Amino acid sequence: MIEFIAGALLGACAATVIMAIFTVPTTDKLREENAILRKTAVAEPPAEDWQWTKHSKQHWTMILNGSTLQYWPLKKKWHWKGKTYEASIRAQSVENFIKRHRRRK
Repeated sequence: MIEFIAGALLGACAATVIMAIFTVPTTDKLREENAILRKTAVAEPPAEDWQWTKHSKQHWTMILNGSTLQYWPLKKKWHWKGKTYEASIRAQSVENFIKRHRRRK
């Protein structure tokens, strides 16, 4: 009987150690880490000649061909004419998007 109890205790300790090693961060921990990243991240406008209105560090707007372009620099997403875009590849960035869609004067 004593061996069974000792084995159960050792098994429980081993399981606790394994759980401690492979713990997944909680959503609160992830939110805290993301908040720290957002506070420390510095975003700059893609180009100096474009007229960005900065509503916050994380949300900018500008007028592109008569429609509002909303841009979230830390998420690398933008919204224009009812469609949301994301910079998932290098060629697709807000800078290239504006250059392609800007009317030539």
